[in-house]
Amino acid sequence: IRGSKSGPCGPGYEQCGPPRTGGPRFHLTDLSCKINDPNAPVYDAKHQLYHLFYQDHVAIERRVNGSRYLNGHVMGHAVSNDMVHWARLPVPLWNDKPYDQLAISSASATVVNERIYIVYPGLCKKESPRSIYIVYPGLCIKGKPSSCTTGRTLGIAVPVNRSDPMLRRWRKPGFNPIISAGQRDPTTAWQESSGEWRFTNFDGNMFGTVNWKDFYLIGKQPGFVQAECPAFFPLPMPKESSTPLMRKKNLPTHVYKVSGRKFYGDSYQVGTYTSTVRNRLGTWERTPGYDFEWHKLDYGKVYASKDFYDPVNKRRVYWGWARVNGINGVLTLVRELTWHPDLDQLISFPIVEQKLLRQSELLSFENITVQYNKLWFLSRHWPHAAGAHCEVQVEFALPNHPVFFQLYVMSAENDPSAGTRFYVDYHPPSTINKGSFYEVEVGALRSKDPYNYHYKASLKLLKSERSVSILVFVDTMFSEAYFQNGRAVFTVESPGTSGTEVIITSNANTNVVKAQAWILDSMWVSEDSVLRDTSTFY
Repeated sequence: IRGSKSGPCGPGYEQCGPPRTGGPRFHLTDLSCKINDPNAPVYDAKHQLYHLFYQDHVAIERRVNGSRYLNGHVMGHAVSNDMVHWARLPVPLWNDKPYDQLAISSASATVVNERIYIVYPGLCKKESPRSIYIVYPGLCIKGKPSSCTTGRTLGIAVPVNRSDPMLRRWRKPGFNPIISAGQRDPTTAWQESSGEWRFTNFDGNMFGTVNWKDFYLIGKQPGFVQAECPAFFPLPMPKESSTPLMRKKNLPTHVYKVSGRKFYGDSYQVGTYTSTVRNRLGTWERTPGYDFEWHKLDYGKVYASKDFYDPVNKRRVYWGWARVNGINGVLTLVRELTWHPDLDQLISFPIVEQKLLRQSELLSFENITVQYNKLWFLSRHWPHAAGAHCEVQVEFALPNHPVFFQLYVMSAENDPSAGTRFYVDYHPPSTINKGSFYEVEVGALRSKDPYNYHYKASLKLLKSERSVSILVFVDTMFSEAYFQNGRAVFTVESPGTSGTEVIITSNANTNVVKAQAWILDSMWVSEDSVLRDTSTFY
């Protein structure tokens, strides 16, 4: 079924069949259609609401040269007052113009003097096989119109009615497309010291504008690569720190993030960006004293992440597309990004408001010893299937000898190995190591069908630290695991093919400093609920 039982996809027909049941409870999915990349997150200060868009596969069907174009993507839409509780809204942008007639790709939003602009790519088929702006790519037919020369255009969209807090309707100005020979994945724009607004895209090209009507190509930015879903933003420093290393000089100025097979998912590098005059390229180069290598945002199956700066709580946050099997498209939890000045890396951790979804506490204890090779069933007395929609945090004391800690989720009482395991392979720091930190292996492991995998990473620990923590959010078919408050993150499948038990174990007697768990509520609320309470968590 495409669109609905009574018609093909288009305005008013936005579902692909009956609503699915039994899926994720506190992660964003569509009721029945496939989704992928998060798009254009933005805060509307006028109405004190957050908006999140995403790739929703309900594009209007097209027939070109005898061929049918189905399952294309346009923009899904949700609204929130806290970035945790969300209400679904209708599709705000359809593929209804010649320059975006086949589909609308990953877009970004930029706020300019309280005006919101969405910049989006429109897709067109080649002939041969306190205003808010959204910049979007459109897919069109090459040469039809004549503005579509590469099969892709860039256009902008703005709200039709700024009095509507839901921002349901958007319009595409008559001067679209803003870039005819376009490419996909425009970033959120930033303003240079010259007053010029800039954004980059898949090709690493830099575009500029001063008035948000006339756009121009500046050139390919040296140091930028060809990769999907790029992002470019200032280094997100922690709000507070008494650490002397916070006073380091010559810190990197910016983060450059990309997605792609070459980068094994979402990866970032930090460096120094120097701006220049209008219509001239700046410089992107290594910061002295820091590497210029690519580092993972998530060591599991996250792709096409989209960030934005939350002006209310003064933080950089992002969502990712969790490319996990068994779900027809789902986004990660919203995560805050901060720079760790002692470890020289980005930290990625769920926003504090996530606690608002805690429905009831399942367990809480401190200073308990896990016996050698014994399985401790944390979920033994939980309500039925509570382990399928839960938050679990376990903190292990670090001994003076090697030890292998494990946290199992979605496991079976009679066969714990059938579950998904998150582990810490701990070895005390060598006396030869004179640095302030050392590294241990952490990972996510599943050895039984239907999904077998083993993802691992090096977790940095400060020599002064005496414990290591694992925080896991389990949501039916997949899980997000955060080691040591977000220094290493894994998003992986955790199907409940055998059960929903949560277990901890260790290959040596180990002190559990703390263990807590909560069952989590649904993220979905009504539009009225979003409007009733626009207060923040803080």
